[in-house]
Order: sequence, then structure tokens, then C-alpha cells
Amino acid sequence: MNDRFDRDPEALAWARASIQHHIDKLARWEQQATENGNQEQAMQARWVKNYLDRSFIGGRGCVIAAFDERLPARRDMLDRAVPYGREAS
Repeated sequence: MNDRFDRDPEALAWARASIQHHIDKLARWEQQATENGNQEQAMQARWVKNYLDRSFIGGRGCVIAAFDERLPARRDMLDRAVPYGREAS
């Protein structure tokens, strides 16, 4: 993933909002399944919810996720980085 949308804060915000909508739906599904005593269904909803959050939203820890709000700044920092073994000019 390295295209023009990686640096577009509006595109990233749209993607995060779309994914967050699904995360919120899964959280409601997990809660309903728990209230209904269906632990297997609750566990499935929790797993998918956590996967989406970890893979696409990020925002915590050192992992930069696909639609992480820190992505544009991270891409700019990497562009300015000096490759290992080379002297800065």
C-alpha cells in the first residue's frame, strides 16, 4: 500500500469512519450474543471486530495500520530517512 491516498487525510478519515462503522456493528452483535448466552457467536464477533481494529484502524502502539491517522506523517518521515549505511549529506 503506497499510493496517493496514503497521504490524503480526508481519504484516510473516510476509510477509518467506514471501518469504524463495521467495528461498532460487530460490537453490538457481540453484546447481543453475550446477552443471549451465545458465547460462540460473541467470540466470533469479538475476533472479527478486533481484527478490523488492529489491521485497519490502529492508532495505538507501534504498528501503523492500513488507515491509521498517523500514516501521512509516517510516510513523510520515511521519505526523508537516510538509507542504512549511507552518510547524510
